[in-house]
Amino acid sequence: MITKNLVSLLEDAVRPNDVGQVKTVYLEVGRLRYLVPEIVTSCFAQIEKSDKLKQAKLDLKVLPVKLRCSDCGKESSTDENNFICSFCLSKDVDIVSGKEFILKSIEW
Repeated sequence: MITKNLVSLLEDAVRPNDVGQVKTVYLEVGRLRYLVPEIVTSCFAQIEKSDKLKQAKLDLKVLPVKLRCSDCGKESSTDENNFICSFCLSKDVDIVSGKEFILKSIEW
């Protein structure tokens, strides 16, 4: 479903523009979206697309989870599922980012 929605968004973006083939679609996804890059990339390659998008490749970058500690005020990143401050080891942290789904750019 996510890949289908992405292709729909891309089709809307390239339709009114007088451009040739799309070469690469750059996507940034937060780790908390729990997407498997290989599966999304494979689905993107297989899903039906217009002529402008047929040859497009998907470049997907997974972003780490960023935390802000309520005790020491510092920010840190993690690729783990234990959300603790890497500076003071407090568990009193807020998730600052990690749920993004950003269409970063489209290369023509």
